[in-house]
Amino acid sequence: MGLVTVSHTKKDRLSKVKKMVAESFAAARRQKNWAAAEKAAGIAGVLVAPEVTYGRNGWHFHIHFGLPCLPTWDTTAELTPEEKKAAEESMLEAAEHAGKILIDNFRRQVAKRGGRTIEEGQGVQIAATGEAAADYIAKGVSWELTGGTAHKDEVKGLTIWQIVEDADIGDIDSFALFLEYSEVMPGTRSCVITQKLKDNLGLFGDVEDDDDESGTQNFDNDGAVVGRLRSDFWHRFLKTKLAGTFLSRIEAVDDKGKPNIFETVFDEIVDETLKEADKAEGIMTLKRAAKIQKSAADEATGHAATQIMLTRNVARRIRSAQALGKVHEVIAHHIETLRNEGHPEAALPTPSGIVAEIARLDREAREREAAQAA
Repeated sequence: MGLVTVSHTKKDRLSKVKKMVAESFAAARRQKNWAAAEKAAGIAGVLVAPEVTYGRNGWHFHIHFGLPCLPTWDTTAELTPEEKKAAEESMLEAAEHAGKILIDNFRRQVAKRGGRTIEEGQGVQIAATGEAAADYIAKGVSWELTGGTAHKDEVKGLTIWQIVEDADIGDIDSFALFLEYSEVMPGTRSCVITQKLKDNLGLFGDVEDDDDESGTQNFDNDGAVVGRLRSDFWHRFLKTKLAGTFLSRIEAVDDKGKPNIFETVFDEIVDETLKEADKAEGIMTLKRAAKIQKSAADEATGHAATQIMLTRNVARRIRSAQALGKVHEVIAHHIETLRNEGHPEAALPTPSGIVAEIARLDREAREREAAQAA
């Protein structure tokens, strides 16, 4: 498994960075030395997962890749433990060598296209286990597109949803970044397998044919509906990087001989994950509030901007709540939670402000429905 990227600055457009990385990586896999290394290591194919954030050096588009390997020795032959160990070590060495060739090819292709790379920005390593490899690749399956992973490390830079949140409270630069992202990223395939990988591993789903023989991974194998999750809950899980956690909990349920177990367990898992989302959102909100205050002209202006952000957050959370008691009590509870999290009194939302925001969101929802029906 490994990672490739290019050097970039804030002057570089996302479209340029993305094109440079994607085209160079595809070209790197069309070189003769890669074909030879791929065969020597028993590489079954390539899994490609892009990721994009925005940081102090501008747009950071990079690709996580996985190289599943099949045994290069005769698996039907009886080998001594020593012989099997030697064969495995030889294959691992060949796999690591192949990964380095792929990265070297990538860097040369970037240079051909007028770009730059640094050695520290690339990397390849042998996964200790299959689970470790799957978790690493999931880091690149951009959570804003497909759901993220249960153990994704905190990325350096802003995700698109953090950019959207900043734009929502009036940050002009963030709004410009969102517009650029929305022009470039829609349609980007977030988990791509090669035809060779599909064939060798017997994966389900169709693979699109294109220049680098890759396509979208669309699984269509038989399954069962275990529950229905509201879209706003799923968005919260995405935002807080808990989507993978939620799915892992579903998969961990032992339903053998218990056909109706999900009738009760599913809602319990949803509630458990929502509680974790509440905590995660609290931390995220504090960070956003600190950022707002830091960029404000003065303390009062910062408190006013923070109050707008908190009011919107509470209103949206109340509208998406699974169950509600008396509205005024629910609002009071949310305000008290914000107070306990450490937000200054001057920045806390007011009950009337939250009610007005809920009404505004309801009105916008009705207008969208009317427009869609027209």
